Amino acid sequence: MKNKIQWFVIIAFIGFLFIQCATTTSPPAKEEIAHHKIVRDLYESGNYTEAVDTAKVLIQEYPDESIIFYYLGLAEFHQGNFNQGLNAYTQADTIASENAHMDSLYSTVLTGKAVQFNSEENYELAMKWAKQALEFDPYNQKARYEFHMAEGKQLFFQGSKWELWDAIVAFGKAEHAQPDSPLPYYFSAKSYYKKDDQDFENIISSYEKALKKNPPPGLTKEIQSELEELRKRKKLYEDFWGN
Repeated sequence: MKNKIQWFVIIAFIGFLFIQCATTTSPPAKEEIAHHKIVRDLYESGNYTEAVDTAKVLIQEYPDESIIFYYLGLAEFHQGNFNQGLNAYTQADTIASENAHMDSLYSTVLTGKAVQFNSEENYELAMKWAKQALEFDPYNQKARYEFHMAEGKQLFFQGSKWELWDAIVAFGKAEHAQPDSPLPYYFSAKSYYKKDDQDFENIISSYEKALKKNPPPGLTKEIQSELEELRKRKKLYEDFWGN
């Protein structure tokens, strides 16, 4: 009986030590540094101008803290300041690389600016921002899509024969990046038409593919109208030439 009690005490003591080790070897959760939180909160609340100003002040006091430079760069990018944002990121990365996980956040912000410039028909800037987004995250398919759409539209509107072929290639790459978007197929059709308005097969095929991608109502109506006209012209052409 005495031996059983001794073994029980030993086992209980070992269990106590195990619990103590389990609870003391894991360090407590690290609290966010107060001045890091200040600049992060300003950035996340959309106060980009104030975030930039605050970060620049904090950098004077804490020049070796990379996280401040990271948020400075993000805020600069949101304001459209490409070079300033890139410089801040470079300084952050020079100090330390432990915040490399922020690259995907940078890539997302840059892609958003590329979308904006694409919608404003500023294709040079759209390509510039999308290209940099891909530098941060090569797997960002949205950035790849925006880059090739901007590339294709710039070539399309420039409009020489060889540029139109290159535009079609660019739209093909955009299709690959975002297969569910109707716009690459739509602009491919436009490019084929501009290159040769009797290239019925490629024009009609591209328009039909665009329709299968559920374009918005206005674009659907436009494509359907152009398809109807193309099919009429195709029939007249074939009847005339006996095809």
